[in-house]
Amino acid sequence: MATSVPSEARDDSGLPSGVARWRQRKLRDSGSSKDQQTDYSGFSFLIRDDDFLRLLGPNPKIETVVQTDAHEGLVYYPDENAILFTTQGDFKSIPNKVKKVCLKTKTVESIFENTDFANGMSLDLNGDLLICQQGCAGNPAYIQKVNLKTKESSNVADNWFGIQLNGPNDIIVKSDGSIWFSDPDYPTEQGFGGKTQVKNHLYRIAYDGIVDVVADKFQKPNGLAFSPDESKLYVTDTGYYNCGPEKEDKNRPHSVTVFDVINRRQLRNRRLFASICAFDGSQLGMPDGIKVDTEGRVYVCSTDGVHVISENGVVLGLIQIPEAVNLAFGGPFLDTLYIANDKALHSVKLNATGAGLSYAAQFHDVEDYKNSFTQAFGAANALGGDTSIGRPSGGDERWENGS
Repeated sequence: MATSVPSEARDDSGLPSGVARWRQRKLRDSGSSKDQQTDYSGFSFLIRDDDFLRLLGPNPKIETVVQTDAHEGLVYYPDENAILFTTQGDFKSIPNKVKKVCLKTKTVESIFENTDFANGMSLDLNGDLLICQQGCAGNPAYIQKVNLKTKESSNVADNWFGIQLNGPNDIIVKSDGSIWFSDPDYPTEQGFGGKTQVKNHLYRIAYDGIVDVVADKFQKPNGLAFSPDESKLYVTDTGYYNCGPEKEDKNRPHSVTVFDVINRRQLRNRRLFASICAFDGSQLGMPDGIKVDTEGRVYVCSTDGVHVISENGVVLGLIQIPEAVNLAFGGPFLDTLYIANDKALHSVKLNATGAGLSYAAQFHDVEDYKNSFTQAFGAANALGGDTSIGRPSGGDERWENGS
């Protein structure tokens, strides 16, 4: 852990090109806060803790992969060395799409031209694509599963005890195969969904398809990510921004909540992990997409870029990409962070390995995952499952034993 040094006393010499230190200002000593605030617009990275420098390495840079309308749902698909994403659409005349960027050729292709307003996406343990379909034009929201090779599609879940979902937003898959997703009421607020029938919950889909609520009391539950050992779940809440006459409400959440995961299926000990604000103080943050690396660092998209936070909740620094919405680790070593902001897909190579990417890690035989494979699937083997990535051969027995 870096030794704490007052920000105004830290030495800027020797920093890589495009990197600056963020400094804590004192408004009473600087006259007009707007006139005296430091201009960081010429820098790509802002350091708040020296651990961020070790993450960036000696020559960090932000690269634009391709100019495209990448919005949400970023997923690295190793079979084609591609980043998949969903577009925004306009809720009325322009349907949103699922597209992919080939990382070798930088070409963009459509996978699905029309969706039920697809948003978050993830790969399951077999490499099938899970899509949060928010629903539109009278079509109920649901979780869709697609075999990307055959395009065969199925409905994984579309209700909780017969009550229609609000609008699934983000989705992740645990190493036991369970599916977890957030379900805010954005479709109703944005005018393309029906009347909501239930609160904004987090849900878990078990191996047998049963849907359970695992958490509530959110304004707008959004991005989801497990810690590397899956003992914690991080949830972003974008309640600060709403679609009514008053777009922003400072009394609503702009934060990341963390839970302990108990018995592999329950959430306990809810607490604040981080409250997000723009580094220049111009506005409160809107934490959206979230990812974690294998050392426990947390990456959160917000209005001024990607906020990088240690597992202990220390803000390490900022990757400056205005209006960052969603992100994903990818590449053969899972060490490149891809970031979407509705105008382009950007990338940053880091001294880190993305966590929670079981399918991609096995595909590329990523070294950082070998120990985690042993730990995660050792339990499956003990319960009669198969230790290879994918559905356990003794699946029913595993779920009956509390997975």
